[in-house]
Amino acid sequence: MKIVSATILCSTFLLTAATSSQAITIDSVEGAWINPKGGNYVTGTGTNVITWGNPANPYNYQSGLRFDGSAPPAITVDSDQKFKIGQLTHFNNIITDGAINAVDLQISLSFSDPADLNSNLDFSFSVEETPNVSGNRYWDADFIGFANSYANESFKIDGVDHTLHLLGFHDIDGNLINEFISPEMGTNSAWLWGEITADFQQTAPVPEPATMLLFGTGLAGLAGYRRRNKKE
Repeated sequence: MKIVSATILCSTFLLTAATSSQAITIDSVEGAWINPKGGNYVTGTGTNVITWGNPANPYNYQSGLRFDGSAPPAITVDSDQKFKIGQLTHFNNIITDGAINAVDLQISLSFSDPADLNSNLDFSFSVEETPNVSGNRYWDADFIGFANSYANESFKIDGVDHTLHLLGFHDIDGNLINEFISPEMGTNSAWLWGEITADFQQTAPVPEPATMLLFGTGLAGLAGYRRRNKKE
């Protein structure tokens, strides 16, 4: 029975090595708006503030979006640890024309653990500027959302695929939703939340020769144990 126990122990070791979790630390999160779709009078492409449209009168401002990154605390991957990626602000001003309908946010992550790792991830957002017909800023609200709900992008740490998932915005009740409702004629903000997962199974570590010898010896011993039982 000792040989059987050794074999089970080796199998458990290999399975654990393939599914271990990992703690990482993100030093900073930055964002830049790129690839606006549609619209006119677009300014700020490649920065964290993008504006568009023709103001309704000389005293008004353009509409626009701003992203302010927020470095989370240390994250344990695959622990369902949700964190704030940053704050999205919509400048919902009255414009006569020139609204964009979509734009990409390039999120840049800078890590201190593992050190000197940087990753740029692109996420697409839809922009729906509604007609201002009711005169009520809430009924005339605009909508900012994921072009693809619950978007995600991947990067590698030590050869293991990690994925940053955009989970959504927090509504007033604390629920995660994939659309930010922005009342007209106001500067409105919402926190963007995310989560990082990793595919440890994809790149399971190769056992050391000594481990393989132990594993093989255990299997051979188990076979011998079974043969002796049959003879008895």
